[in-house]
Amino acid sequence: MESWLLGTKLAIVLFVAVQWIETGSESGAVAVLLVLAYVALSALFLVVRPPAWKRTLVSLALLLSALSALLFNPLFALFIPLTGAELVVAFSGAARLAPLPAVIALLPLPTALWAEYLLCAAFSLLVLALATRSRGRLDAVVRENEALRAANEVQRRRIVAGEEYEHHVRRVVQLEERNRMAQEVHDRVGHAIAGSVVQLEAASALLASDPARAGQMVRRSVEVLREGMESIRITLRGIKPQTEELGVGRLRSELNRFTAASAIQARLTHSGDVAAIEPARWAVIIDNTREALTNVVKHSGASRVTMTIEILARLVKAEIRDDGRGAYSIKKGLGIRGIEERTQGLGGTLIIDGSSGFSLIMLFPREERSGGD
Repeated sequence: MESWLLGTKLAIVLFVAVQWIETGSESGAVAVLLVLAYVALSALFLVVRPPAWKRTLVSLALLLSALSALLFNPLFALFIPLTGAELVVAFSGAARLAPLPAVIALLPLPTALWAEYLLCAAFSLLVLALATRSRGRLDAVVRENEALRAANEVQRRRIVAGEEYEHHVRRVVQLEERNRMAQEVHDRVGHAIAGSVVQLEAASALLASDPARAGQMVRRSVEVLREGMESIRITLRGIKPQTEELGVGRLRSELNRFTAASAIQARLTHSGDVAAIEPARWAVIIDNTREALTNVVKHSGASRVTMTIEILARLVKAEIRDDGRGAYSIKKGLGIRGIEERTQGLGGTLIIDGSSGFSLIMLFPREERSGGD
């Protein structure tokens, strides 16, 4: 805003100089000195920051213009409309009162100067109005940016707090699982091993005097240790999650993280035997879902996202659908092309639908997993 006003003042100074030359006025050195003083005060107005200093400088510039017009040459009155309007706005903040100094200064002027004065006044007040309006819009944008920055900071803290909570929960679960596993091993395996050690020590002592009984004790120890080994296998099988459980868990974790970061509700539903999805396809589904969720935030304007996995007779269907604005003309950017390439790389097909919200459907041929431990 200040730069606009300084440019207008320089234009008025140039106009005054031209008028001075055309009228053939004398005392050119004094006129140059007064003009330079006015320009210096206007330039300092741009440099200083405290409002009190700004009001002081614009007051001095107005006083200089008025005294120069009264005591030296009426042409200096052309500086009064803009400088006076600045002073009114600086003290009162009311832009509607800005024309008052121009009207007051017009009264003692010679009639021959009224045309030039009114032209400069109209031009000055127009520039001031435009500059004030532009400054108001800029201030509104700054306030909006500050509000967005504050909202982003709040959201960032929520995400950090959510990640810390998630890490804490995982740690607690791990500790509980370790405790349960230690108890399982102690109860099922510890006694068997301890008893077998005693039996083997006794068999070693009887080996020379009673080989038959020692052999019987060794065989019994072998049976007990075999039972202990089977107990260990059963314990570990109960601890180790199945591949499909890992896939569903990771997918649900991605959706929960997305909801926490974007405030867009996301949910997962699945039907059928998810064991039919191989690990490589789980990886592709999760990667594609992550990319699709990024696009939802950027382009959709959605409030809800649904992830659906269906295991059909011959196909595995995975769909990500949002309730956003959709798109009747689909333009495949890098994100969608990457989703399509990953899907096709595992023999699948990608279907894109933007008619009702936006959805990505991945279809994979179903392959039954072979059994076994």
